[in-house]
Amino acid sequence: MISAFFLSQPPETPASTTNSNRKLNWLEFVAVATGENGEGYIRAVKGLDTFTGQIVHSSRYKPGHE
Repeated sequence: MISAFFLSQPPETPASTTNSNRKLNWLEFVAVATGENGEGYIRAVKGLDTFTGQIVHSSRYKPGHE
């Protein structure tokens, strides 16, 4: 999926996909599965081993708590 937005009339959400058969789908529901509860992966980045700040994967970031 590359985009989605809500329309009150009709009560459906248009969504377009990124596969080779690009088309606009009209959906009644959309589940946004961002992986918040999944296991985070932080890839190797040059300089990460010498970075002195806190490194937080987005799946572990809880706004307002820290």
